[in-house]
Amino acid sequence: MRASSESGFILITGLLFILAISVITVSSMQGTNLDYKISANESYKDIAFQGSETGRTVAGEAIAHFVYDRRWQGLNINGLAIPSTYDPSTDALANGENLYDTSTLTVDLSFNLSSQSIETIAADINIMKADGVKKGKSALNQLSAYEGLGKGAGSGGVHLLYEIRSQGEGPAKAAAVTASEYKAAL
Repeated sequence: MRASSESGFILITGLLFILAISVITVSSMQGTNLDYKISANESYKDIAFQGSETGRTVAGEAIAHFVYDRRWQGLNINGLAIPSTYDPSTDALANGENLYDTSTLTVDLSFNLSSQSIETIAADINIMKADGVKKGKSALNQLSAYEGLGKGAGSGGVHLLYEIRSQGEGPAKAAAVTASEYKAAL
């Protein structure tokens, strides 16, 4: 009689043991799934940041070409789209654009590079022109009773200042914004 009453105890103990292992397994799988999502989002953020950095660097090269040649012809940067009417020497904030809200800024240049061997690198680039600043030695010409930028710029030159903002795009709506200041000495 005693053997038959103990067999029920072993059965219940075994079922409780299987239930405990199942609960632990399911909870660890959910934690692993969350870790996977976190690592994927980190990777997407890195792709967006890389796109933003690349777009900003390419925009700097394009601005340098334009400042010294005053035209876009001859500029060949793979993946960079420049509107034919875009002129960075006159670019300023338009009505409705807010310097502190990237979503309101007009996209001036766009960069999109894709191939089978790399992830697509894409960025929207905003360029804002700041006022030019006279370089050293131009003040001496101003003292010689000449008014205007011409004579002063001829001897000392001018710094042209631009702010370049690039918003990179990545998979799953990932985005990153980088900015830099570009200074051209003429």
